[in-house]
Amino acid sequence: MYLTRQQLKIIPSLWEALDHGKARVKQQDWQAKLEVFEKTKTLYDDVLRGRDFEEIGFFAIELREVPSILGSNVLLPPRDFTGTQVQSLEIGSKIDVLTFSLMATSNGGAAVFVWHKQDDKACRAFVHSLQKLPESEVPHAITRLVFSFCENSYFSPAWWNGLPDKTKEALQRRFLKGKKGHDNQSLIDDGVRAVNWTVRDSGSP
Repeated sequence: MYLTRQQLKIIPSLWEALDHGKARVKQQDWQAKLEVFEKTKTLYDDVLRGRDFEEIGFFAIELREVPSILGSNVLLPPRDFTGTQVQSLEIGSKIDVLTFSLMATSNGGAAVFVWHKQDDKACRAFVHSLQKLPESEVPHAITRLVFSFCENSYFSPAWWNGLPDKTKEALQRRFLKGKKGHDNQSLIDDGVRAVNWTVRDSGSP
């Protein structure tokens, strides 16, 4: 939300770099996203103040190992892990917001997805597509998610330096493509196997 606010502030300079039509579309897109984020923040603030966590949905994956990658982001997922569209991001559409965190824990790691139940439709469809994957494929799907959707991410230098060059190049391409936008191939399995984590458990209440 705070990043989007700052992006809106630099719109005047975009008029010089882009033609007016492109700058106007970009401004409308950022303004629409800011309104979605602000509405979602209000929903979460209400939950915290009222201590009514029945309005929160979540899905968590517990990993046996500490992840070599950590990251978090607020997602507006257009498609799931099969490439199926779960929502439209067109201006004026109802947009569901999903938060994601990949973190270390006291006995390994966890990938946690959280959403407000007003955003249940797209978010639940998104996590269900992850649940349907074979357990051995889940860590690789999470890695694709981090490199495609999470600018706020960190990884172990030892892990990165130990990867084959082709794997590094594939992850770099994925990250750069994610910064430009997403399509129906963004989370599809590309055969890259960069991590060796294993799933201990998963579920939601």
